[in-house]
Formats: sequence, C-alpha cells, structure tokens
Amino acid sequence: MAKRLLLAITSGLLLHFSWPAVGFAPLLFIAFLPLLFLIHGIKPDEKHKGKKVFFYSLITFVTWHLLAAWWIMNADIAGYISAVVLNGLLMSLVFWLYYQTKKALGNFKGALALVAYWLCFEYIHYNWDLSYPWMTLGNGFAEYITWIQWYEYTGVAGGSLWVLFTNLVLFKPLTKIVNGKRKEALRPVAFTLVFVLALPIVYSINKYVNYTDKGEEADIVILQPNIDSYEEKFKIPAQEQVEGFVELAETKLDENVDYLIGPETAIPTRIWEHTMAYDMSVQSFQRLVRKYPNLNVVMGFSSGKRYYQKETSTARSMPNTDLWWDSFNAAMQINKTDSIQLYYKSKLVAGPEMMPFQSVLEPIFGDYMEEKWGLGSSMGTQKERSVFRALDTTFKVAPVICYESDYGEYLSKYIQKKANLIFVMTNDGWWGDTPGYKQHMLYSRLRAVEMRRSVARSANTGISCFINQRGDVMQPQPWDTRAAIRQTLKANNQLTFYAKHGDIIYRVASFLAVAFIIYTFVRGRIKDKISLK
Repeated sequence: MAKRLLLAITSGLLLHFSWPAVGFAPLLFIAFLPLLFLIHGIKPDEKHKGKKVFFYSLITFVTWHLLAAWWIMNADIAGYISAVVLNGLLMSLVFWLYYQTKKALGNFKGALALVAYWLCFEYIHYNWDLSYPWMTLGNGFAEYITWIQWYEYTGVAGGSLWVLFTNLVLFKPLTKIVNGKRKEALRPVAFTLVFVLALPIVYSINKYVNYTDKGEEADIVILQPNIDSYEEKFKIPAQEQVEGFVELAETKLDENVDYLIGPETAIPTRIWEHTMAYDMSVQSFQRLVRKYPNLNVVMGFSSGKRYYQKETSTARSMPNTDLWWDSFNAAMQINKTDSIQLYYKSKLVAGPEMMPFQSVLEPIFGDYMEEKWGLGSSMGTQKERSVFRALDTTFKVAPVICYESDYGEYLSKYIQKKANLIFVMTNDGWWGDTPGYKQHMLYSRLRAVEMRRSVARSANTGISCFINQRGDVMQPQPWDTRAAIRQTLKANNQLTFYAKHGDIIYRVASFLAVAFIIYTFVRGRIKDKISLK
C-alpha cells in the first residue's frame, strides 16, 4: 500500500510542478506514468480492484488540486474545497473507466479509451453548469508559447491529446526498462522523443519565427486602476473612482488613440439601463470622447435591466413592486455617437454569479440556497456573442469578461462574427498575489494563438498587458500597480481553422468515449455470462 500511495502522490506532484506560473511544463509528458504503473500493477486476483483504482486516482488528483488551486481560498474557501473534491472525483472516474475498459478489451483499446474519456471529461467541463476548465491539460503549455503554435488548428484539446498520447506511448517501453529489457525499449523511446515530442515542437518554432502579425494597426490605451476589490471599490465613491480613471487615461490619450480599455466592473455601482443616459459615470466618459472624437471607450460595469413581467429565466422580482429585473456583469462601448453598445457576460462562475442547474434546484430549495450558501438567482446572460464596432467599422472588438477568456470555442463565436481584436476585461484582485492571476493572464496567450488575434488585457490589479498574434506578451504591468500603457496592435481579419471549426477533437473524443463505455459494459456482461456457464 505504501508503494502505491507513493506512486499516486508522485503523479499528483508531477502535475502540480508542471503547471504554469509555478512549474516546468515538460513534466506533463511523464506526469501520468506513476499512476499508470500503479494501475497496471494491480493483480487480477486482488479484491476490490476497481475501488483501488478509483481510490489511488483520487489521491493523485486531490494532491494536484490541493497544491495547484490553493489560491482560490483567498476568495472563497467553499469554492476551493468544491474544486478539489469535484475535480478529484471526476478525474478519478476517468481512470476507473479506463481500468474497466482495459480489463474488458485489452491494453491497447484501454489506452485509446483513456484518451477518449479524458478529452470527453474536459469537453464536458467546458460546457456544463459546474464548468471549471482551469486545469485542462492543454493549458499547461501557456508559458511555452513557441511550442504550441499549432493550437491555431487544434485549440487546447490538441495539447491535452499531446500530453496523454506521450504518457501512454512512453509507458510500454518504460515498463520494459523496469523489467530489465532495456535494449528492447531504446527504439520506442527514441521514436517517442523524435516523432511525438520533437516534430510538433520544431514545426511550432518554425511557425513562430516566420509568423508576422496581420491587419491594420489600432492605437490602444489600457488602464490598470489598482483599486482593492474588497475595500476601496465599495468605500470610495463611484464618481471619484471614475474621475481617477479619466485622470489616469489622460496621461496617455491624444487624438490618435482608437481605444481606451478599462477592467471588469470599472464603474463600481450598478447602472440601470433605462436611465443610463443620465448616469454621471457614463456622462464623464461621454465628455472624454467629445474631447477625443476618434476614441472608443470599452470597459466593464454592473448593469441592471427592468421588466414589467418575468421576461427571462434569471429575472427576479423587485421588492414591493410588480416589476422584475436582471443583474448583469456587463461591458459597454462609448464613442461620439449617442448609441452605447452593450455586452453581457455569459460564461458565469458557478456560485458567485450563477446557481448551477437553477431550473432543477430553485423549485426544490427556493430561497434556502441563497440564505445558506449565497446561491441565489443567476445573473443574466445573452444567447449569442456581441461584437463592438468602431465608428469607421474597420475595428471590431470581442468584449471578453474575466472567466470567458478561458474558453477557446466560446471565444471563437466572437471571431466568427468578424471580431478582429480581443479585449479582456477582468478584476483578478480577488485572489491576492498568488499564481491565480498569473495563470489567468497566461491563458489569454493561448486565445491569441488559437484565433491569431491580438489581445489587449485590462486587469484591475494586474496583469494588464498587450499580446500579439504569436502569443508574445508586451508591457506586462506588475501586480498591485496603478498604470496606463499604450501600444499599437494589428487587427487580423483572417480566420484560423480552430476559429472556424472549434473543438473538433473534443467532439470526436466524446463520441468515441460513449462508444467505448457501451462496448466495455456490453462486453463485460457477455464475459460474465460466459464465465457463469
């Protein structure tokens, strides 16, 4: 048991020490090997084999999440515990299914099934109500941008496939080495190192070196106001914060600037949409664009929308009235026209921004979940992505709010609507000075490569920066620093294969995973019946 426990923990540690901002990504290529040795070492005559696989897998993945996601505690201890437990269970289920398939269909089909099961799990994690794609294996190369220029074809699913395939291809020859058959293992190991690892890297480096940014230049100013998310944001009057925002912007603005970008909820108080034209904060920015007629101001804010009846599933009743209303985590674009363009964040964080499975849970638990755990009515969303258009229509911006920047296929929907620039507006002050905000910035680099779109990132407390179409970071601002930065970025109109087609790898893997599950358990039932005879 002690040896198996050590192997399980070792896999967890390798996964942790491979992760961006804290580790060395190439460790991902061997991170699953100890767990695979453990599983293959379970003997056919042992009792409770499936339970042992699940238990030791749980040790691996709980170890990984305990160490790699600790920073979530700074914002929400319950969220941290939930992330550790839920992800540990789901990832362990993947390896339990792998063991069942291996037992029923053999090692080769079992290995194929493991790849399909894991990729299917990642795809589900991008699309269900408890979505948490932070630990997607393909995200692990966010600091090694020269290695994964081919993400423009595959998205991060290609990186996850790369990690899984390499571990599985290395496993068999390493098993021979452990068993003393070193000569037999040399050729497969060499093949893996050259064709599975080196060729994708060489192709990517060549692509990186020869790629040049495309499109017309946009002159952009980003603000990092550095207002404490827990204290200052709610103590300093909203208009005072806005005036400070404008004052900071003026240090970089002139008549040539196309865009001024502020972070998520840059305006701290809720703005009601039916009275938006009279809001003092909005008027402050409208005065700014009158001073600089070429300017488009894009920033996050909290929006409220009033209804005379329950028009959406997320609408809540307004106390002591017959009215209903929705709350939105929103973005706006202000320019010299009278029209204000709006976008509502639609990939919401489970818990703080949405009640998971609301249509099922709310009728059962009513107000209890909100009173006990703060899981009340969800914020409002919108069905399709919006693109902010500049006055001359040359520039079209994808307004991406915080967590949405972690979702490749989701972000491709903006690009399909002809967005040629990506603006990420986020807070990132909730977690303190931890790996969390660093990883969040690094994941924006993946979006730049996948879409071949330049990214301008405004983060309240950092890291604000510019990212070009190769994924290079420019002018990154330190944590806990007030800053304004200016840069020209090119607005590319060409669509990558990934932007056009999205997560093909995940969809194919999900189909195969379902097929393997059916095949495994049907074959298992047949074997059981034969053994009874």
